[in-house]
Amino acid sequence: MIRKVFRMQYKVWVGSWVLGCTATAWAQAPAIEATPPVAAVAVAVVAPDPVPALPWALAVNRRVQFSSALLKSHYREHDTAGLTPDGVLDTEQGHIRGNGLAVRWQGDTPWLPVARQGLWVEWSYQYLSGQTRYQGYLQKGNALTPYGAKTGNAYSTWQARLGVPLVGLPAPEQVQWVPYVQYGQQRWQRNLVQYSEIFRYHWWAAGLLAQWHPQQAALQNWTVELDASTGRHSHAHIQTPAMDFAASLPTKPIYRFGMSATYQWHPQWSVTGSWQLQRSHSGASAVVNGFQEPTSRSSQQQWQLALNLHF
Repeated sequence: MIRKVFRMQYKVWVGSWVLGCTATAWAQAPAIEATPPVAAVAVAVVAPDPVPALPWALAVNRRVQFSSALLKSHYREHDTAGLTPDGVLDTEQGHIRGNGLAVRWQGDTPWLPVARQGLWVEWSYQYLSGQTRYQGYLQKGNALTPYGAKTGNAYSTWQARLGVPLVGLPAPEQVQWVPYVQYGQQRWQRNLVQYSEIFRYHWWAAGLLAQWHPQQAALQNWTVELDASTGRHSHAHIQTPAMDFAASLPTKPIYRFGMSATYQWHPQWSVTGSWQLQRSHSGASAVVNGFQEPTSRSSQQQWQLALNLHF
């Protein structure tokens, strides 16, 4: 009986001690706070701050241009059949005059959320006509007779350029760079004595225009430009109605380099003098109705004097 009571008292004492330790541990333990839900974080793509366009660049590149041009042309067709002693079938050389119209504009608002500059665009049209000196041969079968004459020419050309101005490069207050892409078309009618040839060209090109506007007081009315591009004819075609001949010409590269100087004496008026060199060539056509257009090369230099109206 005593043994049973002792065991009972021992069990009660041990149970009390365990409960007391557990209660003390709970009392001393820090309270567990509920973790608040994590709010969703929205990640926004922030566009870079736009770079202000140079004031002089906006003034220079917002204009309508009226130009008068002088073109020096040197055109040569090659003999690949061994019929001539020097490998040249004929040449055209001379000066041609004409006029042109161009519109240029530069924006000051970024054209895309990730862009830092506005667009730069230019459209131009030019018509030239005049006579050049033809030196070649009259052909009858494989027999060639030397022949010279004056040839009438008419050039009709339009082109468009789209670029994005870049600033922040060396001399950022004085220099603007404009990488651009270009598309253009030209129609050249060559009026020979016996017949007329009509050439049509389409081309794509990529280029870089560098514009320099000095900050010195004596030169601050001047802007100098250097322009270089390279491209390729996307479509070239010749047609000779009198001979019922028409054919496509293999596409070949085209290269251009030019420079100009603009003097602005009034916020709305300026004058520009420019020079440009262009070189291109075409491959031989297929034989159609017994005729074939041979391979050719063209080198042209052009001088322009233009009056600009700024807006």
